[in-house]
Amino acid sequence: DEQNRVVATGRIVLPVEGHLLPTEEAFGLLIEPQGEVVDIGRFTVTHDLAVKENRYFAGMLGFCWLEARAQGYMLVCGTASPGMLRHYRRLGFLVSELGPPHVYYGEERFPCWYDVIGSAQVLLKMWGSGSS
Repeated sequence: DEQNRVVATGRIVLPVEGHLLPTEEAFGLLIEPQGEVVDIGRFTVTHDLAVKENRYFAGMLGFCWLEARAQGYMLVCGTASPGMLRHYRRLGFLVSELGPPHVYYGEERFPCWYDVIGSAQVLLKMWGSGSS
């Protein structure tokens, strides 16, 4: 922000040959195509900004996508609670569950596939006009 404080953070895990992505490990999955999928998650937005508007959260998601692209990846997976699935969808993202939920980090979460490219048209309509 204007005072140089961190207002949002997230994690990107790139594939490493011979290692599972965090979502694969936590849910006992192999997400195809192996070696071509990035795992994103652990998003946090400062509470006072998170409750006022979605632009910081959407910005963090966009930054993670841009970083994945900069590293040469186009496919994204992660985990989401039922509430976060609804939130992603309200923001315009196409998200698919890859399997049943498990308790992960103390909360029921689904392994997910984020269709960023397929979401582009909806995201542009919702966010391209400068709405928050």
